[in-house]
Amino acid sequence: MSLSPQLDRTVPVLVVKAGRYIIHHGTLGIVRSLGALGVPVYAMVEDRLSPVATSRYLAGAFVCDTYGGNAERLLDLLKSIRERLGRPAILVPTDDAAAVFMSEQASDLERSYLLPPMPKELARQLINKKHLYFLCRRLDVPCPEAVFPDSVQDVHGFIEHAAFPVVVKAAESQPLPKSIRATSIVRTPSALLALYQRAQTPDRQI
Repeated sequence: MSLSPQLDRTVPVLVVKAGRYIIHHGTLGIVRSLGALGVPVYAMVEDRLSPVATSRYLAGAFVCDTYGGNAERLLDLLKSIRERLGRPAILVPTDDAAAVFMSEQASDLERSYLLPPMPKELARQLINKKHLYFLCRRLDVPCPEAVFPDSVQDVHGFIEHAAFPVVVKAAESQPLPKSIRATSIVRTPSALLALYQRAQTPDRQI
């Protein structure tokens, strides 16, 4: 395989996570793709024996449990990693929480890392399906039609005009009730009503 002469292989990449998952295909894809090109790729992992940590394309793994960590703790972790790397690295988030963290803490992170400039509120808008939908509509970006019910009456109104099956997704990638999946294919009106009613908790809507 020939390597592109324009590719800068002197700047390392750090794959950042905030969730808890041992196996993540996106992370492994980043490591294998950039590592195969000769870019030094590092990753935050939960276990030294996770698939990512054992990849021959990974330059180094930093074992740390970031799940549920607040911004201050994550900043401290990244500061420690920066000191161990000895040079600035490009940050690449692999989950919604990490993307929001990087966006909202950019002013602190920019002192030690390389990340693209972006509006502070954009990442939080993009991880919310409702906000993302209306952002696409406002910018004339093609996207599937979607509705966001606030009550069971709204669900009944949707059923009157819907063609089943339909895809039901959580508006945000936050923990859902154990009986609810983040994405479901619903084939009948009765199943949709049952799903909506199961999902109703004080802090959760679908």
